[in-house]
Amino acid sequence: MRDTRNVARRKKGHMRVGDSWRKLASSDLGVLVLWATAGVLLHTVTNGQYGFHSDELAIVDDARSLTWGYVAYPPLTPFLARIAFILFGPSLIGLRLFAAVALGLVLVLTGLMARHMGGGRQAQIVAALAAAIGGVALSADTRLQ
Repeated sequence: MRDTRNVARRKKGHMRVGDSWRKLASSDLGVLVLWATAGVLLHTVTNGQYGFHSDELAIVDDARSLTWGYVAYPPLTPFLARIAFILFGPSLIGLRLFAAVALGLVLVLTGLMARHMGGGRQAQIVAALAAAIGGVALSADTRLQ
């Protein structure tokens, strides 16, 4: 009796939570978000290897006394460093988390641009992965800059 009610509910438009997650994960945007999440996790796990970069040390120093004018970078960069230190303390992985999240956003946006230009799912994934393994992404998204 219970199975027939569930079947009747699904026919009327009611979906279970698992069905909606499967539908989201199988959509083009869902696949891009899954790739972006994998990229963020990969960068987060491997970003604590070699210590602070000299540019990061300058940003951390400027994060202690925030102002609107910096010669080398916009004021958002030291602000993100300040937030990272408030949330995670003096953690190298915590400081570089924002750079990893930026990489994830680049993956999703690149895939969406490929879709906007008429590309299918494969074109979106290839474009997103090409943006993720490009030289700028591999150098800039591994440290806060």
